Amino acid sequence: MENNIFGPLGNEKYTEYVRDIRASAFHLLDLVGDILDTSAIESGEFSLPRSSLKVDEVMRECMKLMRVQALNAGVELAANFRAGLPLLHADRLAIKQIAINLLANAVKFTPEGGRIDIDLSATGNTFLISVADTGSGIPEDVLPDILLPFDRGRQNPHESKEGTGLGLAIVNSLVALHDGKIEIESVVGAGTTVRVWLPLDGSGAA
Repeated sequence: MENNIFGPLGNEKYTEYVRDIRASAFHLLDLVGDILDTSAIESGEFSLPRSSLKVDEVMRECMKLMRVQALNAGVELAANFRAGLPLLHADRLAIKQIAINLLANAVKFTPEGGRIDIDLSATGNTFLISVADTGSGIPEDVLPDILLPFDRGRQNPHESKEGTGLGLAIVNSLVALHDGKIEIESVVGAGTTVRVWLPLDGSGAA
């Protein structure tokens, strides 16, 4: 209907209503999906079939998926991948979900003209994924709870930001399932950096 496949809707207001309905439907779909993922993780039913991954390839796929959203927001995505990265023994879908959630969160809270730097590197038995944005930042008093489900501490009370409040909680859970760890540094008005450390061979905490 939004693209007038079956003919023009007529009044522009109808087109606007259709866009609102479509946006609400996708938001509800995201919410249901995130809740199902969270429930599966908490119940121990979330399986992690691990394999040897080229994380740079996975991240480039995720950046392509986020390209339109970033362009619409006027935000630049910049890849800074260390050469000769080792393979990571992990679940491909989980790593992809971690990357997409981090990128989506960064795009959502970065104003037009901003930039998001994605860095990949490895040291010893540890693989590091870093996503740094020049966005609104997270208030210091809510940082301790930012990884909890339904926390939306990054939201400016004077702005409306769509989201389920489960993105970072899911990232945190998936990282924990890989025996990794996550760190968030943020300065209000300057931006946020999220770092995820994962053991290369999946043998223990990074």
